Amino acid sequence: MLAERGNYEGGDPAGFIERDLAFHKAVIAASNNRAMIEIYDFFSLSIAETIAATLDKAIPEPDMQSHQLIVDAIETGSPDKADAAVRDFMAPILSALDRMLLS
Repeated sequence: MLAERGNYEGGDPAGFIERDLAFHKAVIAASNNRAMIEIYDFFSLSIAETIAATLDKAIPEPDMQSHQLIVDAIETGSPDKADAAVRDFMAPILSALDRMLLS
């Protein structure tokens, strides 16, 4: 699923957002946690808007390596490793959002 997501190289933002959202949904589905799946579905429009904001550089877009680290952590079956990978993944995004709110 990550390979299909690819990197955004311009040209088709809607297609990239769709592929990135599909990757995120696959990660959530791997949890087999029905509540998390439903929450993600509920917030998917907001998540798609956040992905779109990364394309115009308002928010930093995590690179493929950051995404791969999440996949690798999930594959280990270790919740602690997955938690750490997601926290590392989200840190620059949350920092950018904080700066936006403060300006």
